[in-house]
Amino acid sequence: MNAAHLHLVVNHAPVLAFLFALPLLAYAAVRRDDGTWRSAVFLLVLGGAGALVAWRSGEPAEEFLEDRLQISEARVEEHEERAEIATVIAVAGAVLAPLAYWRRRRHERLAIGATLAVALAGAGAMVWTANAGGAIRHPEELDIGSPRRGEEGATRLEGSDGAGSERASRK
Repeated sequence: MNAAHLHLVVNHAPVLAFLFALPLLAYAAVRRDDGTWRSAVFLLVLGGAGALVAWRSGEPAEEFLEDRLQISEARVEEHEERAEIATVIAVAGAVLAPLAYWRRRRHERLAIGATLAVALAGAGAMVWTANAGGAIRHPEELDIGSPRRGEEGATRLEGSDGAGSERASRK
């Protein structure tokens, strides 16, 4: 496993953790379900830890890709800047969630509201960051196998000899 692969593997954990924590927190707030709230807190702590690992693996992934692939430096920088913001929010959520849960007896509405707010901010920041990361390099951008503009029904690939295009257009 190389650095880029490791980054791709770990960066999904914080995104999913924060997204799954949101409905759990909402349910816990409405039903006043302590077990569900504990589960959401666990996911937020896991998401914060995962965000740190993903953020730390980003630089080695960038270095690995710079030498091997043509990647957009502007896209990498945008993703990196977003990742810093998302990591700060995720770590804040990972610290705030257990504290709010622990202090819930005194200020239950405030505790669940603050936890829900930081989870929502964290989920939004994670999706925002993941979107920028996905734009760095994806095979979908190569548009392989799609018809070229103006060649209805064509199956020609970029750089092919054109024979596939001629066969497709005769059908």
